[in-house]
Amino acid sequence: HELVKELVSAAEAGLDVSNLSANLTSRWDMGSAFFFCGSIITTIGFGNLSPRTWFGQLFCMCYALVGIPMFGILLAGVGDHMGTMLRKAVGKIETLFLKRKIKPNTVRVISAVLSILIGCLIFLAVPTVVFQRVEKWTFLESLYFVVITLT
Repeated sequence: HELVKELVSAAEAGLDVSNLSANLTSRWDMGSAFFFCGSIITTIGFGNLSPRTWFGQLFCMCYALVGIPMFGILLAGVGDHMGTMLRKAVGKIETLFLKRKIKPNTVRVISAVLSILIGCLIFLAVPTVVFQRVEKWTFLESLYFVVITLT
């Protein structure tokens, strides 16, 4: 009687009881929950984790309707901040090259190229290191995931 109650409770919580095995492990650990929430608000939506109950699906849709615009606002703020930092960095680079009597047009090209390269490097390096540490992946696995997911 107690086992049936537990199975019903698990099914209501989202466990698919149609294909149970003796060594079934939960996919809803803390890391998976954060990954799922992130994939919803970033609109990536990998689909390997999803709520199975109508309540879970309804909650997920409400979460997406609120979370996606909030994430957009966050990205806009981060973009503004990074733009300000980039302008300051470009200004310093241009000042450095102009002191060496290099033509202003050449300085602008050099600073633009350096800014793009450094920005791309940071854009790829930071998430790669995070996934390497959190997921215990190799550098190549992490970099592959970041390039395929974020580009």
